[in-house]
Amino acid sequence: MSEAEVTPKRQKGLDGTPKPSLAQPAPAQPAPAQPAKPVKQAKPTKGKAAKARKAAKGRGVKHKVVYERINYLVQAAVAVVELSPDLARHYVGNIRELARRLVLRLDRSISRQLCKGCDIILVPHISAKVRIKAKLVTTTCLSCGQSSSHSGITFATSDPSP
Repeated sequence: MSEAEVTPKRQKGLDGTPKPSLAQPAPAQPAPAQPAKPVKQAKPTKGKAAKARKAAKGRGVKHKVVYERINYLVQAAVAVVELSPDLARHYVGNIRELARRLVLRLDRSISRQLCKGCDIILVPHISAKVRIKAKLVTTTCLSCGQSSSHSGITFATSDPSP
């Protein structure tokens, strides 16, 4: 066999240029240019800006652990109010003491669940009676009779006005 018979003939495309064979490697393409890294500015080491940066570093919510503890105590008080109202009062007392000692404002949803008269958690049908009249919610404690009202419910009308 001759050498001409062994090597395959290159096929030509419609425009007359030779087609690349599968055995030949593709031509190397240049790598995309890397974006330039931004130049970091020097951070102040003295003054108000440094103090503000140091104070904000690593701090999310102030007193996060205390808010988690308050949340736990609310859940515990709701769980035991039917079985042991005295234990629920103790939990609510701890909630109020934590908030008072650290000068924290309790969330509106939590403060509306606490009786201001006898420090018990207000759970509808268990320790509280709830009445809704004309967008006004009235909660009455079943153990001491203390009542509190707040607006909070808006009813959707069936007649949408344009």
